[in-house]
Amino acid sequence: MISLKKHIEAAPAEELAALTDAYHSLLSVAGECCSEVCPQSGDSLRRNLAALEGQPVSEVSLTAETHIRKWGGDTSKFFKDKTAEVKELLMMMAATAESVSERDNRYASQFDGLTKRLHQIADLNDITKLRSSLLQSVTELKTGVEQMAKDSKAAVQQLRTEVSTYRTRLEETEKIAAVDVLTGLANRRKLEAELEFRIIRGREFCVLLLDVNGLKQVNDRFGHLAGDDLLRQFAGELTHALRSGDVVGRLGGDEFLVILDCDQLQAEKCMARIKQWAFGNYTLHVAEHQFKTVVSAAMGLALWKPAMTAEQLLQVADVAMYRQKTDTKVTAR
Repeated sequence: MISLKKHIEAAPAEELAALTDAYHSLLSVAGECCSEVCPQSGDSLRRNLAALEGQPVSEVSLTAETHIRKWGGDTSKFFKDKTAEVKELLMMMAATAESVSERDNRYASQFDGLTKRLHQIADLNDITKLRSSLLQSVTELKTGVEQMAKDSKAAVQQLRTEVSTYRTRLEETEKIAAVDVLTGLANRRKLEAELEFRIIRGREFCVLLLDVNGLKQVNDRFGHLAGDDLLRQFAGELTHALRSGDVVGRLGGDEFLVILDCDQLQAEKCMARIKQWAFGNYTLHVAEHQFKTVVSAAMGLALWKPAMTAEQLLQVADVAMYRQKTDTKVTAR
């Protein structure tokens, strides 16, 4: 650290400026990546690293390291807690299966096999394998419950209730994993799944890529909390401008993606509605202060064609979007 500091102090002004810009860019990318890996802890890291922008490299190194180490600890705890919760569910299901097996010997063989599998799943550390095995076991358990219900509804009422609870908790977990924490819209993972579903289905659809103009100016002038408020408000207005069946989500940063199950003409009409509804004056609130700004976005439309991959489709939309990318002026009141 001392030698690095001496090198920085001895470096020419131009070289020092370039080094500082590169260092802060690296911190910004690290914050975005960590936010994608685990939004629950990554958004806080992203804001903390962004707050270091403009400070000398020699003064922010230790601060950045502290933030990143804290993110690592918080993220590790988050995933450990989720893993423990899933394993708890598995053990509860195993106990329920054992109880039913003891009450009715006719299903002993089926439930004993399921119980053993659930105990084995609880020892898995691979989340993908754990989820796959769990869904298979839930399906088998549901089949057994339905068969038993034909003989005696009263005997399986408690089991049916517990299975419903487990399924609800699993669905809630999957829903959380598909939602962008900041805006409440679909996140990148969910959007990619929606694109793949439509490509496999093979029906006509369009994508609309949006890049909010002037977000950097808002962050630089009013702070990242104002920028976050802008993104939340824009996400809400964007949703209101769309049809109920349209899919809208945040890819990351200031980029949003809309998936439209329609032809290009209908998609162009949708773009017009977005300009009319979502573009315009916004009031941003940070603590006790409020700021006025005019918000717009560059938009790129692309029509999916057979044999086109999701990456190729998004590339077409990206090129179209950056043809009209502009900056917006921000005014405060």
